[in-house]
Amino acid sequence: MDNSSLLRSWDAFHKFEEQLIASEPVDFQRNLRLADSLYAYARRLGKIPGPDPLEGLDVHIRMLKVFHSVHGTP
Repeated sequence: MDNSSLLRSWDAFHKFEEQLIASEPVDFQRNLRLADSLYAYARRLGKIPGPDPLEGLDVHIRMLKVFHSVHGTP
């Protein structure tokens, strides 16, 4: 399979994808469940802070003190 046929395949897939999305009705409840699940997943990964904005601040301060005590660290 050469590059030109890959591009044609990609274009065909993209067209199929757009048609599929357009043909499905919007499900607001499903979208809310998906957003809630993604938010909970990000919280579990620690990418979104918890309700207490100062949570973990003491750990960060200790880490910064250690980093700055190492010779050659800006």
